[in-house]
This record gives sequence, C-alpha cells and structure tokens, in this order.
Amino acid sequence: MATPVKKAENMKKHMTIAEREKREQAEQELERRFVRLIAPKRVKEDPAASAYWKSTIARMKGLTLLDNVDTDLLASYCLARAREDALRDDYEQLREKTEKTIDRTLKRVLEGYYEDNEYPAKVIRALVTDEMTLLKTLQAQERLVIAYQKELGLTPNGRQRLAKQRATERPVTEEDELYG
Repeated sequence: MATPVKKAENMKKHMTIAEREKREQAEQELERRFVRLIAPKRVKEDPAASAYWKSTIARMKGLTLLDNVDTDLLASYCLARAREDALRDDYEQLREKTEKTIDRTLKRVLEGYYEDNEYPAKVIRALVTDEMTLLKTLQAQERLVIAYQKELGLTPNGRQRLAKQRATERPVTEEDELYG
C-alpha cells in the first residue's frame, strides 16, 4: 500500500523556507477550484449504476474527497454496486426455485413416485451446487464493492480519518511563519 501524501501544513519535518514554499506551490498546482464529476457513458447507460452515481455524489456533497480524476474509480464503484444488485436478485430467484423444487421432489419421493432415490438426489445436488456457485460470486462482488468504498473514503474509517484531519488543522500563526 502506498504511503499517504501529506500536505505541507501537516508536515512536522523541518524544512527550509524555500523547501516549504516549493512544496506549497506544488500543492496549489494540484488543487482544483471547481470539481465537477460527470458520469461516464457506461454509467449513464445503466439505470442502476446511474442511480448509485447520483446518490453517492449527493451523499459526498461537502466532503472534499473526490476530484475530477476520480470519475473512473467512482464509475467502477457504481457499476460494481449495480452488478451486486443484479446478482442478489438472481440469487434470490434461484433460492426460491431451489426451495420449491426440493420440496416438490421430496414430496414425490415420500409418495413413492421414483423407483430409486438416485435421480432426486442428483437434481437436488445440482440445484444446491448452482446456488452455492452464485452465492460465491455474490460474495466476491460484495468484497469488490467494499474495496471500492475504502478507496473512495465511503467507509466509517475513511470518514473518521477526514474528521480527524480537519480537527487537527489549525490556522497558521505569525510564529509558525517566522520559525517554521
């Protein structure tokens, strides 16, 4: 994991005035006065991803976490959330189908419909295997979404770091300017 970048005002390292000015100038070149995140085409084409885009932007209003260059990361997050929803719907449908089929098959077994129990066991095993495969895919998608949330600062830890950083910021005094 890369070392987080520190702003010059938060650095405790002793720097000369020239070093500090050079660092602050470099930081100002990277800052944007106006940030406008525009959803990429692939997000606009997916209604669920577009809804996640809008809700995420609305929730992050006032937080200075994202920049214009973060649109691809945010787009990937929104698309991952949309895929997660689709997988969850597919899983619920398959689960209902599996339960109904197992109930119907067991009822037929008890009624003596099958001569041997090998066929019903194969059917049940195949359905449960399909369900477990889809569940594993869904869990992998959930882990991916959580990874995106961490990168975007949407987790409690990300917000806590931001609050801590803002709380420790103090105005630059005349003494700081004189003595660094």
